[in-house]
Amino acid sequence: MTPQFFDAPDGTPLLACERGIITKVGSDVLGGTKLWVKGESGTYYYYAHLSAFGEGITSGSVVDAGDVVGYV
Repeated sequence: MTPQFFDAPDGTPLLACERGIITKVGSDVLGGTKLWVKGESGTYYYYAHLSAFGEGITSGSVVDAGDVVGYV
């Protein structure tokens, strides 16, 4: 599967694609502020180059589709 890249204005809320668990959050030179979500379907989602995490987002958090996980 080819990764999908999207562009949006700074501060735009980033929403979870499906219900799942935050498996990892972090920040480094490659990807900047980033997180991974493992969806109930088994699909992993990688969100990178965020300006901030959503409120309460930590490793192990459960999110529903449409929950704010971060900001562009």
